[in-house]
Amino acid sequence: MFETVGRNLWAKIHFNKKGVATEVSLEEYDFEKDVHGLKKKLGKLVIVGS
Repeated sequence: MFETVGRNLWAKIHFNKKGVATEVSLEEYDFEKDVHGLKKKLGKLVIVGS
């Protein structure tokens, strides 16, 4: 169950005016609606490693 749910979770980090993180929350993201265009953005990520 965790593996399925985990694929739709993302972290939202809120910063104050000084750039300090004040709140971190995990939210489930609805990829069917994809209001932020994350499918396209995540598809452009390049994995760099050894």
